[in-house]
Amino acid sequence: HIKGTPYDVFDRYVLSCEIEAVKPNREYWQHTCGLFDIAPNELLVVDDVMRNVQGAVTFGSRAIHHVTNQQTIKELSDILKISLV
Repeated sequence: HIKGTPYDVFDRYVLSCEIEAVKPNREYWQHTCGLFDIAPNELLVVDDVMRNVQGAVTFGSRAIHHVTNQQTIKELSDILKISLV
């Protein structure tokens, strides 16, 4: 993973450029769940491309369509029930 980036706030994450599957294909979400040994409903996706968000939701995961930092932080805070500010 890339160190010294905003991604460091997350315990675990997947960047599509790091695995052999491409969003929004189902194989990407299956691969991701397999990496973390989680079920689709345990996966939370944040993406700025709506078709990727829709692909995650179709797969059975929760997803946030990133438009602005403020909106994404609010949605993450609401889902995680913690303050990220």
